[in-house]
Formats: sequence, C-alpha cells, structure tokens
Amino acid sequence: VSFAGARHIREDHAISIRFGDVRRQISLDKFRRNALRFPCANAETCAEPLKIEVLQVIASERVALRPAGEVAGDSMPYSVPLGFDAGGEELGLDVNVRWRNSEAARKAPSESGSGAGGDAAAAPADARASLEYKDAARAAQDYLEHHGLLKYMQAVLHAVIQSKPDDPFAFMQKQLEAHRQTAA
Repeated sequence: VSFAGARHIREDHAISIRFGDVRRQISLDKFRRNALRFPCANAETCAEPLKIEVLQVIASERVALRPAGEVAGDSMPYSVPLGFDAGGEELGLDVNVRWRNSEAARKAPSESGSGAGGDAAAAPADARASLEYKDAARAAQDYLEHHGLLKYMQAVLHAVIQSKPDDPFAFMQKQLEAHRQTAA
C-alpha cells in the first residue's frame, strides 16, 4: 500500500492500515516516502478489505530502556508520565517490558540473503538511506551540543562511577532533577 495523496489530514496525525490480522501504523510524512507491506499468498486470494484509520496523537513520550542483560528474562516495569489532557487530568501509562530472543535477530547478515551478491537496483536506495542517516546523525549531534546534553550526561555517569550508589538510576534521577531545578 503506497501513498497517493491526502486531503485535510494534519501532519501530526498517524495513519493506521489493517489488512487481515496485520496492522501497520505510520506518520503521514513517512507514508509519503515508504510503502506499507502486508503478507498475502497471491493477489487473487487477497480479498480482505483494508481498514484505514487516521489517529490523532494526544500524548507521546520516549522511555530509555534498561539493557536486556540487566533484567535477565524478567519483565521490567516502567511508569511513564504523559502530561495532562485538555481537562487537566494527568495522563500516564504503566508498562512491563520483557526481552525475548528473536530468531531473526540471531541470524547473521549472510544468512538473510542480503550479502555481497545483493540487488544492484537497491544500491541507490541504500546510498540515499545512508545520506539520510548521516543527516539525522548530524542533526542529533547538533542538538546534543546545543543543549550541552552529551557533556552533562558524561558528567552524571562519571559521578555514578565515583559514588557507586546502591541504586544508580535513583542517583541519576536526583542529578537530573537538580539540574532541571537550577535551569528553570
């Protein structure tokens, strides 16, 4: 399913398309550049209707996850504050994250069929993706430098190493909270 046009859909809305049991969600901007793929044995037997929904994001947050090795198969709880709704109610979501090994993640690149004998037509797309990656990395670096985040986080980690607190995450949280209060 590829993008062909949109009318009166705002950039901050998400597009959700379901075909059979598979649902894909994508931002309008990304949908303009990337097609969504759905499994189907052959075109003649694919008679399922598409369900298309336009979703409005009312809250969004990113959460840094602890590395899988630290949780040892158990689930790790996270309580995620999401701000406030229009009525002043605090939004939040509690989730448990459990790491599982994936067969696909364990495959070596040579086993997946994308080795040195790859499709020559994919080369321009790979070069474009590489350039986009470099641009995104440059923008991320500029952002980190502009706000002094990289140096500050290195200093916080240095303080953790020196102090060796029993709960390094609580220690880091206190450090970040202290910085936020002085910056305000």
